[in-house]
Amino acid sequence: MTAVVSVSGPLKAPQTRISSEPALAESDALAYLLTGKPLTQVSQSESNMVASAALAYGSGQMGWVAEQLGIDELSVQQGSTLKDTLLAVGQYLTPDFYVGTKVGLFNKQAVLVLKHKLTDTVNVETQTGTSQRIKLNYEQDKN
Repeated sequence: MTAVVSVSGPLKAPQTRISSEPALAESDALAYLLTGKPLTQVSQSESNMVASAALAYGSGQMGWVAEQLGIDELSVQQGSTLKDTLLAVGQYLTPDFYVGTKVGLFNKQAVLVLKHKLTDTVNVETQTGTSQRIKLNYEQDKN
């Protein structure tokens, strides 16, 4: 069994592909890459590791989907457990005002996110769902 991660394309937008010889489903090839075993033989902790890696791998593919849909954000945000994982979708309505949502992939959590840029480095963010919060964020680009 040989499992391979192929990376191609420009550094700004690399394309990845997981494959194996003999050919297996990507999830099984990923399990071999991480554990050296097929998915059916991994332990619970190894299964969580494979699931986390699959989420990270899948979220890396989302940039292309977001571009095709014409939205600014489409990502999977992993929580402290797999059950807490969220799908985030959002759009800047103006350069200073963002509207988005976060929806639980494995639970019924849903959050509305509004972000307003106050200065080049400071924005205020509100989130409402099962709980409400307001955050003042300081962000600085390192170029």
